Amino acid sequence: MSLCWKNVLALVFTLSILGTTLNAQERAKLIGRVTDQETGEEIIGASILVKGTGTGTATDIFGNYALNLVNGTHVLQLTYIGYESQEIEVVLQNAETKELNITLKPDAQQLDMVEVVAKKDQRSEASMINTVKESDMVVSGVSAELIAKQGGGSAADVMKRIPGITLIENRFVMVRGLNQRYNSVLVNGVGVPSTEPDAKVFSFDILPSSMIDQLLVYKSGSAELPGEMAGAVIDVTTRNDLTEDFNSISLSLGARVGTTGQRFLFDQGSGMDYTGFGTNNRAWGNQFPQKLSSNANEAAQQAQSLNNNWAWSEGTALPTGSISYSMGRLFDVGGLEMSNITSVGYSNDYKTSEVSNYKYSPGGTASIYNSEGNKFENSTKTYVLSNFSARWNSNNKIEFKNLFNQIGEREMFEREGEDLANNFLQKDYSMRYQSRSFYMGQLSGEHELSDDKKLTWTTGLSTMRMNEPDWKRIRYQGGYVSAEDNPNRYNDLPLAFFNQANLDYNSRYSSELNENIYNARVDYEQTFENPYHSDKKIKLNAGLYGEASKRDFSVRWTSITPFPNNAPETPVYGADMNTIFAPENFGPGGWTMREGTNPSDAYSAESTLLSGYLGASLPIGKFTFNGGARVESFNQNIMSEGLMENVDNNNLNILPFANVSYDINDKMLLRAAYSKTINRPSFRELAPFNFYDFEMRANIVGNSNLKQSEIQNIDLRWELYPSENESISIGTFYKSFKNPIEMFIQPNQNTIFTYENAEAATSAGIEVEVKKSFKDISHFDLIHHSSLSLNASLIHSTMTLGENSMEVNSERPLQGQSPYVVNLGYYYDNPQTGWAFNLLYNTYGQRIYSVGDGQNSYPWYEMPRQLIDLNISKEFNNNWEVSLNVENLLNAKYQLYVDGNADGKIDTSNENDNMVMESYSGQAFTLGLSYKF
Repeated sequence: MSLCWKNVLALVFTLSILGTTLNAQERAKLIGRVTDQETGEEIIGASILVKGTGTGTATDIFGNYALNLVNGTHVLQLTYIGYESQEIEVVLQNAETKELNITLKPDAQQLDMVEVVAKKDQRSEASMINTVKESDMVVSGVSAELIAKQGGGSAADVMKRIPGITLIENRFVMVRGLNQRYNSVLVNGVGVPSTEPDAKVFSFDILPSSMIDQLLVYKSGSAELPGEMAGAVIDVTTRNDLTEDFNSISLSLGARVGTTGQRFLFDQGSGMDYTGFGTNNRAWGNQFPQKLSSNANEAAQQAQSLNNNWAWSEGTALPTGSISYSMGRLFDVGGLEMSNITSVGYSNDYKTSEVSNYKYSPGGTASIYNSEGNKFENSTKTYVLSNFSARWNSNNKIEFKNLFNQIGEREMFEREGEDLANNFLQKDYSMRYQSRSFYMGQLSGEHELSDDKKLTWTTGLSTMRMNEPDWKRIRYQGGYVSAEDNPNRYNDLPLAFFNQANLDYNSRYSSELNENIYNARVDYEQTFENPYHSDKKIKLNAGLYGEASKRDFSVRWTSITPFPNNAPETPVYGADMNTIFAPENFGPGGWTMREGTNPSDAYSAESTLLSGYLGASLPIGKFTFNGGARVESFNQNIMSEGLMENVDNNNLNILPFANVSYDINDKMLLRAAYSKTINRPSFRELAPFNFYDFEMRANIVGNSNLKQSEIQNIDLRWELYPSENESISIGTFYKSFKNPIEMFIQPNQNTIFTYENAEAATSAGIEVEVKKSFKDISHFDLIHHSSLSLNASLIHSTMTLGENSMEVNSERPLQGQSPYVVNLGYYYDNPQTGWAFNLLYNTYGQRIYSVGDGQNSYPWYEMPRQLIDLNISKEFNNNWEVSLNVENLLNAKYQLYVDGNADGKIDTSNENDNMVMESYSGQAFTLGLSYKF
């Protein structure tokens, strides 16, 4: 791993030198507005090219443009459909900022005589709104232009801006209030693995926002989209096309309330922790046996080979920080038009979270456990993105795209609690480090075979590596004493031990996950002359998709226990842990070690997906009919010694779809969509592995009997596009689930979560989306440059529980479904002054976190949160930009409640409905500085 890190550093250095060398010339800035000569209205999307170069831009939704050019004389070429072309000479000097407003004269005859050949600009907001309007599906999206205006360092920050989206843990996505398991994620059109070992989710914070061309969220199905979805298919397209060379450097420095400058606990780390490759010093090593001896004396000797790194230290949390460098180059190689976009970045973050846990007797009235703790997290992230493009003529292009992420997460957890059921006081510590590596590479081609035939193809490899070399847990425990009787009661507790292997008592845990996904797809599109519509052609599309996944996962864990019949003196809190567990103290009169690893703690998994589709689009008058089907053959295998019989799932699914739109006029349309989709259990949900979540004090175990879920989806929507940068839509949707997969809490003295299929469910809702610009309302600056976006959904879901259900309530919502979701965004952007401002608000209704039967186990609910994020930025002196970002302005808390009276809702004033978990980490303030050259 260290070699890989050295290569990353070498790449950063090389690119930095290259960027500095090739871009040493001083640059000036040309800004202005393009308007209609007769009406004075802004012209959106006008092309401005610098004659004799590849440099150019297009006007934005306000008719504004900006070009960064070297000092000297330039000739601008302006073109727009329906207007006379112009050439204007401009002189720039002394790195000045020069304003040049331009008017274009309409040319009515031009529309009949000119043939326009241009490359589609995916990066503008006007282009995005047009993409949404012209799509055959129900879709929302955000463009690179809007991403740049809104700030935000990752795709997760971008997702906050999309209608109907709720962000979980600031990185996972829920659509229309549905559990994140119902989303499929594509990057450049192909599937990617789950980024989390224990959940079916994708972490959007690993993708840098500056490298995104567009982000689309498809809420209805189609032939070319994966059949596995019910919430949405989310497709992220990374940057590749260039019009000019560029370089940019960004720096940020941040502080978090309650963390920065405050007490912070650190484990005995590695000198490589700051790189994300901090596993080596923590690894158990080759001298430690594959299985501990059952003989106490032999096991004690074997334990001496492990690193003695049990102690921790107390320090102060540093500010968070990040740095990134991006560059783009256009060049020719042997007649090929080549381009490359490369971006490298590094961040180091500190966060302290206050976490409280509670447990109650059945019915929720009497407290049997409560605790308060602090989780200290130090995470580093390094990414390298490098995309290449080669074009040998206007009809053929090859792209090679790469993304690598290295994440290191160092965590200390300190917790003090009262075990009232057993009359104990407990003080727990957890020390863990996890290293994760993610790589995704894609080779793709796009070929215009003729004016009416197009072929595209992609091959890809995605890898996920997770290594948790040595997770250590310690418990101090003693008889209950009240705080009034002993204010320092937790500091007098003795070290607790158990005579058998137990994860809560002085345990060491190591896990490793390796997953590879290979995929390939080919898509063919052909258009035909349409006898029913003069402007829109008939379109036929067909394609094949294949995907093979393989995962290997293993866990090993042990516990330190007193040597049988010859135990040491019991240490008390405050004694040095490295002294207590020093190698010489293992043996008679000291400690031994016991193996705790179970057969179910390792599994291997494979899956193969083969699919093909056929679809057609037929415009007839004001109607457009789009329909077809997708066929998916899926095989999934789970192999583990913990299974009585290995899992071997085989499914063949025929997934029809139909979309119909009716153009009421050129600005208004009606849309209806139907699709059949599926939702498959993940490897983790099927595997017998029992994971203990220290933070939640809960076990999570898989269920090998899970079946795939089938979903029928119906959407109806009215859409209005008052202008090229505005849209309004009102829609309704209905989903019918067969065998939905839900998380249940098992009847047990301990908290155990597992997964089960319910019989059926329905989900129906109303959704409103508004994107409104105020530029035509007033010329007053604050109003003229402002815009508003709103999304609100009201959803009702109902379960069909079946005859075998043990639940008390005969009716309840689908697990993970929120009854409402609201997103509101205010944006201000003034290109003339360089000021930009946006304020984002999100909330959602309480939803079932885990299902309980209401008799022996009770459902948990996640409570609503009011989330507000703020971003302010100022561009000045040509290419400099300063920004301030505030995350979670209200410091909203994450809360889970138990429905102790099983009445299907949480009433915080009811003695039966009580909090089981609360977590919050304070507001985060980030000051950023970027320079483009």
